[in-house]
Amino acid sequence: MPDYIVNVPAETNVVKSFLDAERKVILDDFDKIKTIVREALATTKYYKIYGRNDKQDGEPIKHLRKIRLKFNNYFSSKHQTCGSLWSVPDIIGFTIVVSYPSDINDICLVVDRLIDKKEIVSAMPRDVENSLKERRTAEEPDAALELISSKHGRPLQRNGYFACHYNVKLRGINPHRPTCEIQIKTILHDAWGEKTHDLTYKPSGRTSKELIDNFNLLGDTLAKLDQQSDLVRKGIEREAAPRQQKQKELRRATILMQAQSFSNQEQLVAVYKKIMDLDRFEKRTSNLDEIVDDIYNIFELQPKEACYLLAILADRSNREEIYQQTLEAVGAWLGRIKEPIEAIYARNVGALISFCGGDLNTAIEFAEQGTTLIETIDRSRLADVVLTKFARVSNSLYSSLAYYHADRIGSHDGKIGNSESKCLEYLEKADHFRADLGIPDRGILAEDIEISSCLANCDGFQKQRAFQTLDTDAFVRIQTAQTADEVRRLRRKLSLIYKDKPSELQHVGYQLEDYHDYCARVRLAELEAAEAYLRPSSSNGKRM
Repeated sequence: MPDYIVNVPAETNVVKSFLDAERKVILDDFDKIKTIVREALATTKYYKIYGRNDKQDGEPIKHLRKIRLKFNNYFSSKHQTCGSLWSVPDIIGFTIVVSYPSDINDICLVVDRLIDKKEIVSAMPRDVENSLKERRTAEEPDAALELISSKHGRPLQRNGYFACHYNVKLRGINPHRPTCEIQIKTILHDAWGEKTHDLTYKPSGRTSKELIDNFNLLGDTLAKLDQQSDLVRKGIEREAAPRQQKQKELRRATILMQAQSFSNQEQLVAVYKKIMDLDRFEKRTSNLDEIVDDIYNIFELQPKEACYLLAILADRSNREEIYQQTLEAVGAWLGRIKEPIEAIYARNVGALISFCGGDLNTAIEFAEQGTTLIETIDRSRLADVVLTKFARVSNSLYSSLAYYHADRIGSHDGKIGNSESKCLEYLEKADHFRADLGIPDRGILAEDIEISSCLANCDGFQKQRAFQTLDTDAFVRIQTAQTADEVRRLRRKLSLIYKDKPSELQHVGYQLEDYHDYCARVRLAELEAAEAYLRPSSSNGKRM
């Protein structure tokens, strides 16, 4: 491959000949570098990736005029009379846009690893590299270096511009390859760059210092706004982290608890053991495909158990596609069911699987489909045995639906879905079936002796159902409580029922109690703060 060393300043026709002759090499390298980076970012969050081809009518190569100007300026500044056209640091390039300033570091970490593993090669110009070393060792703090952590990139913060740039090439024996510039910036800075590009580069003649200062101040304000939004985001995430972690542990324990019913079935136990022997976040699709095939073989005769096994596999492997296969399996099971009460039960299973997969909206959708079926059934025509089954399934579905709505109170989806009122509505509907199941009419609000007697005088699945109904009742009422005293009374009730939790729930009991009591403490703190603020002030002007 020619080195294309030409005189400075370069002539237009010389640059054109270079681009025409090497166009295929340049475009091939661009596609390969972009693919390598995009694939490496598969598990890293970013907003979008775009190149010049998205702005220049499909043309990914820097405009001829700009290549020529950059080449001439670069070598003229070094007082050199000739240089290689391959030295232009951004003949090709693309931008990775992220939501927040701190997300830039996540992308930098991925690109740095690619360079360290020699999948791509750093091509930072020597003078830029030396300048960066000086910035790192300077006595005065460098704002960009403090905010952006990059091993091979160039953090920039000037005149309102905030980003990290990389110059990279493909690895190869021949050094004469195009340099690709990767820019990493936030949505706000990308938009600001778009908005101000023409203002920066297009006006002819001089622009007054006053206008330039105003222009830069606007950019600096944007940078501060971006950083403030990042601080808010981190604060929200930090506040939500304990609850999310407890939710995750509870959901995992709940889906694993379903495997208790497999104990006497050799085929189910064998597949379950295969799943649990997988390394967490299993990457080898051959292992996963083999287990999925085993589960599909079970589905024909035992669809419910097959759906639970798929859900456990989805959790164990953390693979979204397996979760989607689980939902498809539930749908196939529902398509085979003719009996209404069985269909209600299957939708409740689908809701539980969705809940355990962290998909509350789908859980609510499954459960609400079940309530439509409940309303079509005439209870007066059911035999006693069937009536008991219907009461059990209906109570479970309505209680679960109340729980799912209560669990998203305060979220955007909860507000849109009116979850605060709906959870109480569904809890009231569950109450209609309590008498048939031996559960106190007032649920968790019943007298302590009544609750204790209910749990003490039943065993097995009956005790498990009673406990879960009372526990759900307490959680929903805590989430919707309007006074601190209400929450204090309900926390005491929670402690009461957990003293006699069923042995079948030992595996999930700790996570249930931990999560529900945590939510109760958070709600109590919210209400105590609100009540303290609203308390009448004393005569000296201080709040009582």
